[in-house]
Amino acid sequence: MATMAIMILAVFLISSSVLSSSTSAQLLHPSPAECDRRCGDVDIPYPFGTTEGCALESRFLINCNKSTGEPILGKNLLVTKISIEHHEISIAMYVAKVCYDQDGRRVNGNRPTLTVPQNYTISSSKNKFTVIGCDSYAYLYGNYYNDSKVYSTGCITRCGSMARVSADGSCSGIGCCHVDIPAGLQNTEIATMSFYNHTEVAGFNNCTYAFVVEQGNFNFSQAYLANFPEERLPQVLEWAVSNDTSCGGNATAQYFDDLSGYYCQCNTGYIGNPYLTDGCQDIDECQASNHTCTSYEDCVNQQGSFMCKKKGKLAVIEVTIGLRQMEKQWWVNSESNRKEEIEYLLGETTSSSYQQYRDVSNTTAAYDSIRDDVSLDFSGR
Repeated sequence: MATMAIMILAVFLISSSVLSSSTSAQLLHPSPAECDRRCGDVDIPYPFGTTEGCALESRFLINCNKSTGEPILGKNLLVTKISIEHHEISIAMYVAKVCYDQDGRRVNGNRPTLTVPQNYTISSSKNKFTVIGCDSYAYLYGNYYNDSKVYSTGCITRCGSMARVSADGSCSGIGCCHVDIPAGLQNTEIATMSFYNHTEVAGFNNCTYAFVVEQGNFNFSQAYLANFPEERLPQVLEWAVSNDTSCGGNATAQYFDDLSGYYCQCNTGYIGNPYLTDGCQDIDECQASNHTCTSYEDCVNQQGSFMCKKKGKLAVIEVTIGLRQMEKQWWVNSESNRKEEIEYLLGETTSSSYQQYRDVSNTTAAYDSIRDDVSLDFSGR
């Protein structure tokens, strides 16, 4: 009988002490000359740092392995990206699996665990819990800050043959399933299982795989049922600073609903690092074409905003050179039965010059300036 092998892969990020008393009251502003802000291909922005003097707290300390160029957070958490704007850190997390032989004996498997301090949680909006297999189900266990109870979620996928397996690029429930991550989960563990030890599908699938993965970073392939080659996949954590940390200028503290602490965010109209004293700088919307001014307006940049100012207009000069032709006629006033003499405008010719468009137009207009019920006969003239 084959010997069962189970590996517990533990990823730790355990640290909560403050590096110095001064950092709890105000932000550091280490100069670029003092701090190495890059490790391998990963930028290390403040409040993270590769040395104690360059990080806000020990929980943000990155150990940069100079030989491999790998940034490590905590004991063994491999960092792939840090976002100040979205208060996120991407890590490479292990894939859980359990495999069986043709006789249904378990031959290998693992149960990855993730342990983080109170200011880190698994992002519920950026990750999915995913399971691959045709005789498979898996659970994601976790707990919350200040709550020792264990919570879990999971999904099931079964398929009697390859004929109904989800198409490549689709994780629709047969051969591959996924579910949302509950908000605020911290310390997690993944358990992979099988209904019949894959004996009924051993010809094309003998393993169950499960993992938390960043959305957009996994595409299912039917070939994964025979062998899923990845040992790690990207996962996103959210992070926060302690409540006694101040934000920099032109920045505001934003609080979480399900996480201890808060994150700093540059105010509208500013961009940069809100954890530095002068990290948030004004955005020149006029230079960036990030404004709503029309072609008839000038964009004027202001601190944190912009304004639209109407452009000056060219004057329009109208010169009238014309001839007014008038005649006097007699008509009978029906009310007084008397003859009255009136002036009748025969016509008017005007010439207008518009300086803005350099266009000259001639208009001839005829006007009837007498009452509507009066008719004049000029045929005898």
